[in-house]
Amino acid sequence: PDPVYPVYVDSNLMSGRKITLVDGNIDNGFLPTPSDIGHKVDGAVIYLCSPNNPTGAVYTRKGLKAWVDYALETGSLIIFDSAYEAFIEEDLPHTIYEIEGADECAVEICSFSKFAGFTGVRCGWTVVPSKLNSDGFDLMKLWKRRQATKFNGVRQQSSTVFPIPFKEPQRALYRLKEGPLAARISLTTRIMPQCWLYFLRKKR
Repeated sequence: PDPVYPVYVDSNLMSGRKITLVDGNIDNGFLPTPSDIGHKVDGAVIYLCSPNNPTGAVYTRKGLKAWVDYALETGSLIIFDSAYEAFIEEDLPHTIYEIEGADECAVEICSFSKFAGFTGVRCGWTVVPSKLNSDGFDLMKLWKRRQATKFNGVRQQSSTVFPIPFKEPQRALYRLKEGPLAARISLTTRIMPQCWLYFLRKKR
């Protein structure tokens, strides 16, 4: 969508990828739908941010379902940024995994930056469901390999991987005590069936 967090655009342009911006405007409530693309795109990577940065617009379940259905139909991957989900007060989806089928086409990313005031530290987590695959490749296994090989985040912390075989979306509560910013916070995240939750935790 446009406008949106500029890093999505810049990182893909630097990688030489073709960018299609989908207009967010007053008429669609700054929440474009697949019909706003104007033409069918197969095998795309779709970036959605809900609540959106900078507009604050939040997708309804119906709105997210339209994108999930589109991704499943076209073999596309959704990157769903839920960095601002803690600020949702209405009965609106906090995670794309509230939508049936999303665990077959979506990766969700989130961050400590907004709700915990960790802006600049660049700490966050990624949810990669086990059902996610592309042309027979298991994307969760590829992600695990990428993290094990290339991850070089906050040096005073270690990356921890937990398999969590929940049957339905649930919340798992982790408490960080005496972290790098001497913060005591409660991290609440949503974990999907048979996925891996990656997050940063202080070394003991």
